[in-house]
Amino acid sequence: MTDHVLIAPEDDRSKRRHAHWECVRKARAEGKLPTQGEWLEATRGPRPSLGERLRGLLPGKGSRT
Repeated sequence: MTDHVLIAPEDDRSKRRHAHWECVRKARAEGKLPTQGEWLEATRGPRPSLGERLRGLLPGKGSRT
């Protein structure tokens, strides 16, 4: 197993780079390196639940249309 990981800052794969696993672990612990899911939630807001998404697709009671 390698001691490096591949990261893509702000989900921009053109800026991807390698980082030492221990450096990534330290940055995560300090709150400086969010996961992709954490970054997406911070930039786009929380994702609706599966139930909310399904209710939005169905006509009738509970739909937003």
